[in-house]
Amino acid sequence: MRATKIVTLSFILCCLGWVVGCKSDGGVSPLTKCRVCGSSVAVEATVCPHCGAPMPAPKEVRVQFQRQEQEKRLATLEPEIQNSIGMKLVLIRPGQFLMGSPASENPGRQQQRVRITKPFYMAVHEVTQEQYEHVMGNNPSEFKGAKLPVETVSWEEAADFCEKLSRMEGRTYRLPTQAQWEYACRAGSTTAYSFGDDESQLGAYAWYSENAGDKTHPVGTKNANSWGLYDMHGNVSEWCQDWYDENPSKDLTDPAGPSQGTNRVRRGGAWHDLAWYCRSAYGDRLRPTIRYALLGFRVSLVVPSDE
Repeated sequence: MRATKIVTLSFILCCLGWVVGCKSDGGVSPLTKCRVCGSSVAVEATVCPHCGAPMPAPKEVRVQFQRQEQEKRLATLEPEIQNSIGMKLVLIRPGQFLMGSPASENPGRQQQRVRITKPFYMAVHEVTQEQYEHVMGNNPSEFKGAKLPVETVSWEEAADFCEKLSRMEGRTYRLPTQAQWEYACRAGSTTAYSFGDDESQLGAYAWYSENAGDKTHPVGTKNANSWGLYDMHGNVSEWCQDWYDENPSKDLTDPAGPSQGTNRVRRGGAWHDLAWYCRSAYGDRLRPTIRYALLGFRVSLVVPSDE
């Protein structure tokens, strides 16, 4: 009966794609499932001892297990949340994308494949003036309105907002990295804009030079991208966390830019910009003390590793 229970348990775990077997020294050895005959096989085996089929490399098995564990974790996270100041944020799942402009958009530029390995939340809207005033106690904007995006804020002030909001909420808010920003802006697309390459459709998604009337507009009044984010093209340009780097890092896994620099990155177009500057790949840099009526921001929320 005892042997039957052990075999049954091993079979159940094997069906899950990852089991643990006993080693001769009393420790544990991970087992995996043969894709041909279904038998449980030591992870370090190169061929199945039961049917002779080749077995995947241990690294491949570990990666598969890690993906399964990550999917379990993602399933516990809410797809959309709302914080105490009414800010809505959507879950951005890990993935990879081609970052930057292809030669068809900007000759001489080269795209790079970037991996985002950690989930995070991204604000659905740019920070509004009422939200900024609630946290900071002031409103520096040139164009006044509770639902308008806050603007005329420096990078330093945007970062200070994130720190104060973090203390209020007991969670870590920050400006998104430019890799996170472009990943979220593209929302799985590979085109010039999140909705495609047709510039004539931009007016449905963005407030920019052709339709904004030289001013900002209430957030969320244009179409969202396919991940539910509004105003990623236009309205106000958005500060990102990174220092600008003339020679981007070759580390393309969760890149966060250099540890120091002179200018900070801004992404997305603004109400004054031509369509070309509203592309998903477009970015620029400014000194972190600069304030313009074109400049605002949105926040991201860190998902703790144990959440």
